[in-house]
Amino acid sequence: MLDLSNAEAIGGDDTGFIVELLQVFLKNIPTHKASLKTHFEEDDILALGSAVHKLKSATSVLGMKEYGVLLKELEAECLKEKPKATITAAYEEVLKTLDAEIILVKAELENRKAQLG
Repeated sequence: MLDLSNAEAIGGDDTGFIVELLQVFLKNIPTHKASLKTHFEEDDILALGSAVHKLKSATSVLGMKEYGVLLKELEAECLKEKPKATITAAYEEVLKTLDAEIILVKAELENRKAQLG
């Protein structure tokens, strides 16, 4: 779920600003996902935690609070260097939920573009 109220407070009535934020997010998501997958597959749990932290920052700009909770939990487990088997379910939930969030971001982007005319 998106909550763009903070971004709107910064951008004011500038719909173009929100459009740009959404576009940048979508542009950077493939890199975030690739980083998550690479570190998970390589069993580099600390690096996975770092990648999760970066994704958490990117999603917080768009007010993805519920998703942020999932990310925070996975990040905490990674920082404790939990074994891969222990964090697999949380990792898979993060990826699955990210795909759903991407759909919401794309829909919001189309709505905002339509407002621009």
